[in-house]
Amino acid sequence: MTLSIRWKVTIGALLVLACGLLIARELAVRSLDQQEIVQSGQILEARTSLVAYGLQPFLTSSGTLSSTPQLQTAVRDLSARALAHITVIALDGRVLADSAVSDSNLAAVENHRERPEVLQAVATGRGTDLHTSRTTGERTLYLAVGLNGANQAAPTALLRLGLPMTTSDREADTLRRDLALAFGIAFLIAVAPTVWIARRITKPLSDIVIAAQQLAKGDHTARIRTGSRDEVSLLADTLNHMTDQLRTKIDELSEDRSQLLAMLTSMVEGVMVLDGRGRVLQINPALERMFEVTRMETRGRPCSDVFRHPQLDMLVSTVLANA
Repeated sequence: MTLSIRWKVTIGALLVLACGLLIARELAVRSLDQQEIVQSGQILEARTSLVAYGLQPFLTSSGTLSSTPQLQTAVRDLSARALAHITVIALDGRVLADSAVSDSNLAAVENHRERPEVLQAVATGRGTDLHTSRTTGERTLYLAVGLNGANQAAPTALLRLGLPMTTSDREADTLRRDLALAFGIAFLIAVAPTVWIARRITKPLSDIVIAAQQLAKGDHTARIRTGSRDEVSLLADTLNHMTDQLRTKIDELSEDRSQLLAMLTSMVEGVMVLDGRGRVLQINPALERMFEVTRMETRGRPCSDVFRHPQLDMLVSTVLANA
């Protein structure tokens, strides 16, 4: 099915509008997510410092930190107070304590050495990353820092806090739904004005097409009228001017043809008009009577086939050869 230009303009405009609304929706959600990440990072910094202070009694003077039930209990208690997922990790990646893991399953927790935030903390003393927790299954913002004793220059273990982005994800989902509803209503409201504007833009073109079809059928009185003064109006004025010139030329040709026919009809001498190949274009009544032929019988046929007169054929051949 071929769409008219009006519907092509309408559909194109609505598609552009829909794409713009979708892009605006995603940008708004992304902006909210970035703001939440920045705020969560600031909260995580403060809570990490407090948890690190709370773990100071477990840092022995020898600089070692062992996985003990007391450490696990302290980590679980601090996690409840800080509202964060707390993990204590040895420098080789072994998990010494984890607030989300039971005591019996602690030994089975996989090595954390290759986690992005742990790699950064080992290298620089501090590391951050945002990814889905393999333990809790939630999207979590992590901050890992080195744990130093009072008289220790280098960290003996790593403290990692994870702040679940559950609230942020819920707010983002809510924002997506609200924006989808708002933009959907805005899109539906925009349909009627878009159709109206497309009609206003394309109606002059439709009028031009109708006028051109009338001209093709021989109606030279067709006129194109537009209510605007833009490029379409200029095109319409140009076509109207061309139509006037064409009508004038046709009238002139018709008058010349009438005069020629009147002249040929009134002549007593036989007259015929040939084209460059010797085919009959026109003969006058005098020639019809001379050879007892009609104009319809001769038109378009070679002169030699119509009249079959040797001297006339020779004369025609000579004239055409010297033309």
